[in-house]
Amino acid sequence: MNARVQDGILTFQVDAKIPPEEFVYESLFDAFEGISLSIRDEEVSIKGREVQVSRQ
Repeated sequence: MNARVQDGILTFQVDAKIPPEEFVYESLFDAFEGISLSIRDEEVSIKGREVQVSRQ
């Protein structure tokens, strides 16, 4: 997965074949409030009020 944040928008690409409705619901909508979602080709853009990134 490739991801970047620019101007408060988190954009990422997923190489795996994940059903979009399951991935978006389980991973994103449960974690954030007040987000907007845009899907164009294989690129998903998410704009939220606040984004916190934790790296392991």
